[in-house]
Amino acid sequence: MAGTTLTRRVSTLYGRVQTNKFHAIVLMTTTMKKLNIFCSLALVGLLATSLTSCKEEAEDMVTLNGPQVYFNNAEKATINLVEDATSFDITLHRSKTDGALTVPITFTPDEGNIYTVPSEVTFENGADKALITVTYDQADVVLGNYVGGTIAFDRDALGTPYGENSYTFVAGVSPWVDVLDENEKPVFASYREDLVTGIFNVENVVYRVPLQVDATDPGMYRLVNPYGEWYESKYGGYNTPNDYDKSEDYYMVINAKDPDYVWVTECNTGTDYGYGNMMFTSLVQLWLDNGNTLDYIKENAPGAFGTLKNNVITMPTESMVWAMAGYNNGKWMDYTNKNGKFAIALPGGVLKEYGASFEYKGRFNTPDNDDYARFVFTLEKDVTNAAYALVNRDDLPLDGEQSVDVDLYEQQLQDGTIETHKIAGEETEEDVYFYYSGVYILSFLLYDNGELVGIEHYRVNLTNSADATIKERYEDVGYGFYTIGVEDFSEIIDEGGKSLGFFNPTGEGEYPQEVPVTFSRGINDPTNFKIEPWWHEPLYFNYDEETGKVTVDTSTGWRADDVYIQATDVETYMDMDLTDFGLHSCKDGDVFKFYLVYHTPDRLWAAQLETFELMEDEGDVKAQMNSYRAAHSFAQRLAKAQGGKVHKIRKIKKNGRNLRTDIMKRSMSELLKVIVPWSRLDR
Repeated sequence: MAGTTLTRRVSTLYGRVQTNKFHAIVLMTTTMKKLNIFCSLALVGLLATSLTSCKEEAEDMVTLNGPQVYFNNAEKATINLVEDATSFDITLHRSKTDGALTVPITFTPDEGNIYTVPSEVTFENGADKALITVTYDQADVVLGNYVGGTIAFDRDALGTPYGENSYTFVAGVSPWVDVLDENEKPVFASYREDLVTGIFNVENVVYRVPLQVDATDPGMYRLVNPYGEWYESKYGGYNTPNDYDKSEDYYMVINAKDPDYVWVTECNTGTDYGYGNMMFTSLVQLWLDNGNTLDYIKENAPGAFGTLKNNVITMPTESMVWAMAGYNNGKWMDYTNKNGKFAIALPGGVLKEYGASFEYKGRFNTPDNDDYARFVFTLEKDVTNAAYALVNRDDLPLDGEQSVDVDLYEQQLQDGTIETHKIAGEETEEDVYFYYSGVYILSFLLYDNGELVGIEHYRVNLTNSADATIKERYEDVGYGFYTIGVEDFSEIIDEGGKSLGFFNPTGEGEYPQEVPVTFSRGINDPTNFKIEPWWHEPLYFNYDEETGKVTVDTSTGWRADDVYIQATDVETYMDMDLTDFGLHSCKDGDVFKFYLVYHTPDRLWAAQLETFELMEDEGDVKAQMNSYRAAHSFAQRLAKAQGGKVHKIRKIKKNGRNLRTDIMKRSMSELLKVIVPWSRLDR
């Protein structure tokens, strides 16, 4: 695995590897191929149905007499009382407006009712609305207590079959109140977003959101419209004005009554990226909704809770889930808060940036055949010093036969039983030697002025050079032509957006160059293949017939700066699915397409499309192969004796784009179309 994206932390040492991959979504759409054929017939059928049904509808039609009084069923059933008021109005409607009309009404109160409803209401002449004024005594209002009842009138005498003759309501004062400063101005919380971020793999943003507290229940907090206007790009977020519902308020509610056991109870965002309203909740709330008690969850899954410390609320990595109302029947889809950066700074709190990440530059070996992995470690700004350790998973202490004893392992990291190495600065390049292939745990100890503030663990799969080359045996299964230098796409992935030109592992300088080759398949693993277009080393690759994906990560045998130049398919190199960008290595008919990146730890040498076409006429390929080998034998022997020479030929100028910048600029609704929500929670 080589790449320029950061591997995410894992919640457990035996958990799955987290990567920043985009996946192409399979959208189920209704086919419209037969629409034109059946369109006129459908219209004729619809017209015939309308004509034949008119008489039946006329026979069933009700003759409407009387004033036709009704309640509008769109009226809100929950009424929030206005401060210092002693009444509120409920509207009654009528269709026939001739003359004044007095309507007797009844009121059936619910338990605890504090409201008085008049026994009648009067429509003025010509008016289609009359107001029922409901009164109450302010002294009877209890904060957060909503009570009410049902208002009704005689449908048979005054109503209509097409409207409601009753209206049920509850009214009260919301317990949620704005947090105010000493000048009676609303206080904002600082919100570091990692929920939408965790789905779309974009940068975390911090922005201000109005804050409320429950005046009747200390420790309950609420953010007002955290994904509304405050999440727009003008405030540093990602929404556009068309992405969210402005007709009402939406909230994120947090239960922090016990600061050691905090969770998000609900978050109905009001945001729609094309698949209905997006919602978030925590695993704790899901388990509570499924009938588990809070004490049971605390005992059996304490790691799912967040904390409130120093006026900052945080939630653990992947302790939250998301859903969209119009996708997968609104079921909870996948984990989010994948970076573990979700945080809310209450008044007096400061958001700290604690964390470590790494960029894996690949496996390289010295002239003495010692293997090392090159990493670039990056510390977040509030980490003053840190240390790391790379440990083979087989060497971790176990709690039982399979489970890692995480507590003991972390204690060994701290007390020196397991050797750690200091990280010198905010960004440090380290060459870490390893000897055995397998799963390794890369662990970071993070400190803030000497205080341990976090321990993070990542999984890394490493393969030594011996295992990468000698295990597989191959048999020849065909012949074809390999073409080097078909297209240069280096300006798309180069940080400076520059074209780097072509690199040719044969040493030639003409592009495109066609090389006759033998096509070989692995005996042990038939998804492994080998062709030999280069001088020093074969091109090894993996082809999965089910997915059509081609993967390359192999040495070219060309040496630069005492390391070998590696050839890696761009999706593996970037650790991303780049199908939407036309950079997906695959098999298309009889042609393999390789979007290759040639690189060393310190340099990107080239990024270019190369192809291999299987030919039916093996004789023609073999003849050209013999001629090619004869023409290049002397040059090949010379190059091998010199240890390989890197050829940088010409540069091709194209108007390109920086891939990462382009991805960041795409809207949420566009990005959603290249994300596959994986319903692990339903499994």
